[in-house]
Amino acid sequence: MRKLQPPLLTPFASTRERGEGAARFTAGVAARCRLLFRMAYAAVTDASRRQTPVMRSFVLLVVLALAAAQVAYPNNPECGWGDQVYRAVGDWPQDAGSANNWAADESKGVMTATHAQACEYKATVTGLRPGKLYNWKVTIGGSYNVNWGCVGMNGPNCNFTADQNGGVVFRIVASYSYTLSTSATNGSSPQPQPQPTSSNGYQYVGCYKDDGNRDLTGKYTENVGSVAQCASICQGFSYFAVQYSTQCFCGNSYGRYGQAPESDCNMKCNDGSSRCGSGWRNSVYSTGKTPSPNPTTQSPTPTTKNPTPTPTTQNPTPQPSNGRAVFAHYMMGYANNNDQSYFEKEMKLAKAVGIDAFAVNCGTDSWQKDKIGQMLAAANNVGFKIFVSFDMTVWGSNGWDGMTDWMNSFADNSAYFKYNGRPFVSTFYANFGGMDNNAWGNWKNRVNKNLYLCPNFFPNSYQQYSNVDCLFGWDAWGKQSSSDRDNGLMSQSGGKQYMVGVAPWFFCHLPQWGKNWVWPQGTSDGDENIYAIRWQQAIKSSAQFVEVITWNDYSESSYITPLLDAGHTFDASDFYTNGQFHAGFWGMTAYYANWFKTGGSQPSKNSVYWSYRRHATNQDRNDDRGALTMNWTPNDCVSMHAISANPGAQVNVNIGGRDNWHTISGTTDTWCVSYGGTGAVRVSVKNNGQTTNANTNGPDIEGYGQYRNFNPFSGVMDY
Repeated sequence: MRKLQPPLLTPFASTRERGEGAARFTAGVAARCRLLFRMAYAAVTDASRRQTPVMRSFVLLVVLALAAAQVAYPNNPECGWGDQVYRAVGDWPQDAGSANNWAADESKGVMTATHAQACEYKATVTGLRPGKLYNWKVTIGGSYNVNWGCVGMNGPNCNFTADQNGGVVFRIVASYSYTLSTSATNGSSPQPQPQPTSSNGYQYVGCYKDDGNRDLTGKYTENVGSVAQCASICQGFSYFAVQYSTQCFCGNSYGRYGQAPESDCNMKCNDGSSRCGSGWRNSVYSTGKTPSPNPTTQSPTPTTKNPTPTPTTQNPTPQPSNGRAVFAHYMMGYANNNDQSYFEKEMKLAKAVGIDAFAVNCGTDSWQKDKIGQMLAAANNVGFKIFVSFDMTVWGSNGWDGMTDWMNSFADNSAYFKYNGRPFVSTFYANFGGMDNNAWGNWKNRVNKNLYLCPNFFPNSYQQYSNVDCLFGWDAWGKQSSSDRDNGLMSQSGGKQYMVGVAPWFFCHLPQWGKNWVWPQGTSDGDENIYAIRWQQAIKSSAQFVEVITWNDYSESSYITPLLDAGHTFDASDFYTNGQFHAGFWGMTAYYANWFKTGGSQPSKNSVYWSYRRHATNQDRNDDRGALTMNWTPNDCVSMHAISANPGAQVNVNIGGRDNWHTISGTTDTWCVSYGGTGAVRVSVKNNGQTTNANTNGPDIEGYGQYRNFNPFSGVMDY
């Protein structure tokens, strides 16, 4: 966040005047501090000659206090607003025996420097009602230019719950981000107390953290306008939660990811009611039963987290040194917040579905090179591999030096993927900017590590690029033209290898980047099961490698990762990825990757996968991002794909209360269920007289809404 300017400068000053004023203000503060320090130091020096030891000690303490003040008080120019008075104000003063509510000159809330860290202030308030929820802000110099820590400057109120002693400690770090917080007077975080049951029969529980795989997984609905509406939607569940003002979640347990400060849940619903969560924060309510949160306060392991299933369709087989291998295209550009532990988490998930390595799409940023080092360390711990896929639209024809440095840094690492002992290298758009066959041959010789080069060219041609060892086909969608192009290239390979691209989807709604389309997809069958059909094309081909496009490209809706963890996705596309889990695509990968590598097509269990969009193709949406380029028009149906060890079960796809039954025929079976209207989508299976309901449900099919969203939800269930 940008640093606030000192209030001594008028908002009408020019940019130059504001800069000069800030400089004068900072210089003045520094000069005053230096003057005080010199005066005190002179006093000590003089006292050392003329005064008693007690007096000298007293003066020395004054000097030390002034020095500490210069570090911790906001007359340090790094503390933003300068030497203003910070006060906590809100609706609590009357209970605490202080001034009137929201008084800008609140006396009991005056914050004093803690000296625990630079710019930190606090105020301790007692006499409150234990367990009562209060609202608060901070005034700076008597004006309400505050609230950076909750939402932003001039945002809504923060919240806190008084601790069991009726107290609270307010804190603010008055530097760049102005972090606001509260804690209990005994040093622990105050716990939210259940509020009295409302007239609607529900009661507030508290503010809790959410995760990409969701804390409450029973049901999900968007565009709710109030807490009461969410409560009505979640009838039959023990708990419900409102997140980000309009998102409603239902479930029978909560708290898997831990409790959050009440100040985190600071957004209101559209009807003005409070406690409607915020980004990745749930305002949790009980429908009447005694709250019993899941005791797990940390994210559980990936194999136990809903809605992610445990992939046991086939046991992924080890990749032999000269055998077929499966990779997943990994977008490093979205990994700037990932650390080694998060990479390990992702690699375990990828390895579980038969992926042998991440093809790490990299640009030229120095931090990306550092992340590659972390990924290699993670891969060594997990027993996984990675290799570099240079994005040549970024590296360009001037990138050879940097690319050479990267390969010299990473190619010898034991976690770097090697084919027949040769470090594997791929690219996106290898001929971008005119990089030709000779340029790539010269680079391979320059690196001098016997690289195995498998780049992507537009168009591909073995004859044109004789210096490559393998070609990568990017046309990854399950239509007949994709298979024809693969087979045409492989027929002229001259004994060199081929890597097939396989993708579940492609939709992007970012016109500011010139990417606002649904890409050519669809199958000859007329449904949307492009992922399964493309895998089947790859298996029938003579390709040596498959690259799944992608593991984590959220902006293009092609991700198969089951994770949508806050802070690890892509902010610009959150409006069409939030809640759109692709766990079905991820789980399906296990069966097809194993089939591709081993030739074995017999499943070890029964699974049903489905995917669907949340609105009809031609629905009129309140979308200000411009019309989409529809290179392909998807059908309005729920795509179903069954992989069955024992075919014959009956699958019901209930849409808005309307049943649609289908009997599974064959080891793999594909069909599509027409929307036929709007409403909730519920999948169940009847097998040998027993009915199994999906334990994870996606969003409702909507009759109206804001943005066009062609990114599907993808689910899975075993029976």
